[in-house]
Amino acid sequence: MGNVLNLRDYGAKGDGVADDAPAIRHVLEMADAAGGATVIAPPGVYLLDSAPTWPAPCLLMPANTTLVAEDGAVFRRSVNLHNRLVQNFDGHEEHPGYSGRSNIHIVGGTWDGNAPDRVGGGNMMAFAHARNISVSEARFLDQPNNHAIEFNAIDGGQVRHCRFEGSVPKPDHPQTTEAIQIDGAFGAAGLEGGLPYDNTMSKDILVEGCTANASEKCGPWGLLVGSHAGHTGQRYEGIRVVNNLVLDSLVYGVRAYDWKNAEIVSNVIIGKDRDTYKAGICVASGVTSSDAVLVSNNVLDHAGGTGFGSIEIRQYTGAQNPPGGVIVSNNVISHYSGHGVMSEGDATQIIGNFIRASLGTAVNGIYVPNAGASHVNIHLNRVTGGRPIVAPSGTVHIGNDPEPTL
Repeated sequence: MGNVLNLRDYGAKGDGVADDAPAIRHVLEMADAAGGATVIAPPGVYLLDSAPTWPAPCLLMPANTTLVAEDGAVFRRSVNLHNRLVQNFDGHEEHPGYSGRSNIHIVGGTWDGNAPDRVGGGNMMAFAHARNISVSEARFLDQPNNHAIEFNAIDGGQVRHCRFEGSVPKPDHPQTTEAIQIDGAFGAAGLEGGLPYDNTMSKDILVEGCTANASEKCGPWGLLVGSHAGHTGQRYEGIRVVNNLVLDSLVYGVRAYDWKNAEIVSNVIIGKDRDTYKAGICVASGVTSSDAVLVSNNVLDHAGGTGFGSIEIRQYTGAQNPPGGVIVSNNVISHYSGHGVMSEGDATQIIGNFIRASLGTAVNGIYVPNAGASHVNIHLNRVTGGRPIVAPSGTVHIGNDPEPTL
């Protein structure tokens, strides 16, 4: 394991009363001086009650460092701490492109945002301008107002087998309260202190085996993972969202916003009937366009609101182009309020889905408005519940049940 540093050997008490942030910062500074280390957090409650001047984090992770939190280790944000808990940048240095502190891994632990007692506050963890960042086997509990994890201008990020339990969403903006946000270095509004704001996009991100749901104290997240900002002519490439469970998210399960060469596969998304719910899976052109996205083998239940698709391919106002080359295949969709699948995309392939419309408010099993008619291929889908497949004339249809209404 190389250089190993134990927090308890350097003054961290883990009693939930003393401010352990200074001791932990000292250990991380030692790891930095050594060129990297493995830092061990034994069981205990590590209260984080102080931080350097904003936008510096409570804990600054050095390059080439792994933080291993053993079973029973809890990092708790105090009600006084506004700063982000963990970052790989100090808010003042500039690391263009992917040249910042890299090769950082967080393993295990409960990261407690302390909401609703703590009102407002930064992300739990934020990483910018770096390569090879991973968070695994961790639990994120009761986060107020922001994200649990933000990947901003990251090449090669992984979030694997983590649990996101409880969120207090941003007031009036739950659609931007992602548990995991995939973002780019567009400006301070996206990530204050993640310098420079050179429009570097995140790429090659994996989200696998995670769960998002409410907690005993706080409600659900706005969505598990997604993006909501972009830059003209650029896309987030190589994003993979696989084998996750999303329970009762407020607005989306997953939102792909200007994603390219991406996969959203084998996820289970279970929502509730509410007016605010938009889509279980949304593939959107936000600023540029999404392109070549596979949406396959997902199970969606109660995950599509009135006027939206449980799976929807959408072009937002101002986007350069509609989503292109999206494949929606072999998904199981049920109990939606609007449409099972809705597409405004170009060359969308809607193949082999099972769509069961048992809610009286449901409109169409598959809906392709005229604006999304270009080169759409709809075939071998099974729609039950008396809901039609509605698509414009000229769309290719093979073996649908029922046959489309043209």
